[in-house]
Amino acid sequence: MEHKIISKSIGSAQVKVESYHFDIRKHLLDYDDVLNTQREIIYSDRHDILDGHNLQEKITGMLRQEFQDLVNRYLPGRHSDDWDVPSFLGALERICPLPTDLSDEEDVYQFNQDQVSNLLSDYAEEAYGKREVEIGSEQMRTLERLLLLQAIDTHWVNHLTGMENLRTGIGLHAYGQRDPLVMYRAEGQQMFKDLLQIKFCFSNE
Repeated sequence: MEHKIISKSIGSAQVKVESYHFDIRKHLLDYDDVLNTQREIIYSDRHDILDGHNLQEKITGMLRQEFQDLVNRYLPGRHSDDWDVPSFLGALERICPLPTDLSDEEDVYQFNQDQVSNLLSDYAEEAYGKREVEIGSEQMRTLERLLLLQAIDTHWVNHLTGMENLRTGIGLHAYGQRDPLVMYRAEGQQMFKDLLQIKFCFSNE
């Protein structure tokens, strides 16, 4: 009796596995289409960078987002008692020279969180302009392209690895009576949205 039950269980599992692999082969192009759509967006952004489209706007936008992330991380909430100002200034100084209005801890405590955010948002273009003066406009254009392309390529490769891992394990959803392709599309799209939110990479889409 036990032997029959075990044999039946193994047989049932085998059928599910074979069905899964058949489904993967059947929908191979559908799985590829998900990644191809994402690839087109990334390659379009790379072409924009190579053509020099709005690079200053992209980078100042990246600076503003990074500044805001630092504010959220080290100066949370409205109460300065919860702030970690030394770490905030240290992290900010690793990105660019400190703005005059936020040159030390006492300066920071004179403002609330929103005011600090606004100061840094306005400072983004100033910091960018100072850097361009230091290295020259021609060098700045080259540096813009190199940094943006490196960022895109690094994060895109990581994303491709994540998508491959997702595709490898997505068949497990079949055991829960869920369509693996539907789940792959949904989870892959969310992963791609997360990727596009990394401001060191892509356009503001």
